[in-house]
Amino acid sequence: MRPSSFMRLTAHAGGRRLPGSLVLLIGLVFASPARADDSFAALFDAGATLRVDFLRTGGHDSESVGLDALIREGPWAGPRTGLVKYGDTGEHRVVMELAGPNDAEAEADANAEAEVVFALGFSSLFAEWQSTPEARGGMRRAFHETVRVPFPRRPVTLRLESRDGQGDFKTKAVIPVDPAGRHIRPPKLTWGSIPSIEVQVVAPSDQALDVLIVGDGYTEADLPKYRRDVARFARALLESAPMRERRDLINVRALEVTSNDRGPTEPRKGLWRFTALSTTFDTFGLARYLTTVDNLAMRDIAGTAPYDTVLIMVNTSRYGGAGVYNLYGIFPSDNEFDEYVLLHEFGHGFAGLGDEYFSSEVTYEGFYTEGVEPWEPNLTALLDPDDVKWGDLIADDTPCPTPPDPERYGGDTVGCFEGAGYQAEGLFRPALDCKMFGKGQTAFCPVCARAIGQLIDHHAGR
Repeated sequence: MRPSSFMRLTAHAGGRRLPGSLVLLIGLVFASPARADDSFAALFDAGATLRVDFLRTGGHDSESVGLDALIREGPWAGPRTGLVKYGDTGEHRVVMELAGPNDAEAEADANAEAEVVFALGFSSLFAEWQSTPEARGGMRRAFHETVRVPFPRRPVTLRLESRDGQGDFKTKAVIPVDPAGRHIRPPKLTWGSIPSIEVQVVAPSDQALDVLIVGDGYTEADLPKYRRDVARFARALLESAPMRERRDLINVRALEVTSNDRGPTEPRKGLWRFTALSTTFDTFGLARYLTTVDNLAMRDIAGTAPYDTVLIMVNTSRYGGAGVYNLYGIFPSDNEFDEYVLLHEFGHGFAGLGDEYFSSEVTYEGFYTEGVEPWEPNLTALLDPDDVKWGDLIADDTPCPTPPDPERYGGDTVGCFEGAGYQAEGLFRPALDCKMFGKGQTAFCPVCARAIGQLIDHHAGR
């Protein structure tokens, strides 16, 4: 019988200590291998995207998922190759399987597993909220969420899964999808119905990363400022490594969305603003945590243009932001650290990078389970010092754990420095400093830069 779950296979040629040793990441193996490039059209309609809206509800130690709507949106902007490559990332994932027997052999084999043709990991505000004092105190809440997948040409089954305490994925919902069914509705906002700015469009969507900037808290009178802000932050993104080296693989667009009120909601100040995306500070009781939980509005608006990742630019001078993997990155428009926040949250929202700091105030309690390796590419529990996920970047004479000595192990030196993921002990980061660690002009460390670069290449079909 073919395996029915994801498997991570990692082979090392003599471990990280061998100079120039070959480290082969075989990655994820599904019930069937990924399809070849020329078969995408046989499986999917590139002229459409299937948007799956659902509600995730529960408390600190409970979770359930219920379908809200299936929506046929505009053309698929995602990659058309490697469609299961990033299925083992994130706190959750969506898995698409072909419904029914795939061929004569499968039809004759009652034990044959369904063929996985797409998988993608993502994270959620719900997973963060579960570890807050409010959730631990017994509160139950519901969050609206969305996954977007290529539009299938034949019936499929979607599985929505979440990690358990040991990091293993467990199925939370199974959704049958018939692409010809009456239950798939058109979007509320039509493709191209919101004016957009094409900051840089260098290639078709299947050959580029599509970045979409959406403003919030900008009134009609603020549109000239919005356009200036878009130009500045697009430049900051494209001129920073590793995006700078892949500038010809990145499309950047911005939607001209206007709000009734200027700026985000600030509950601690009693300021309630009505904006297009309902952005707000004080999320989960943390003053600087700037988010939106109005997923429905955000998806309706963003769905009018092609996008792989969304950046929400909030018209405020107050410091704050948020980044949730494959959901969004949020940053302020007029703070002295605004460009840093943009890049830091882009690291979260696009590449799934973890926070490397450990001394700042956060709302989470026990977000990482002791003895379980984090899924983020830049965090490790160092369960085996001779088998580190970024071990091929560690020099032979760099010890793991690595002493926090900036003279010997500063700069771009890659090692295993204790203190990461909101914990001073037990979790390790790749470098002494990085865009995911310190606030300021520091660049992404080699491990984070590689993770971002590889994902840009993936979206560009490289």
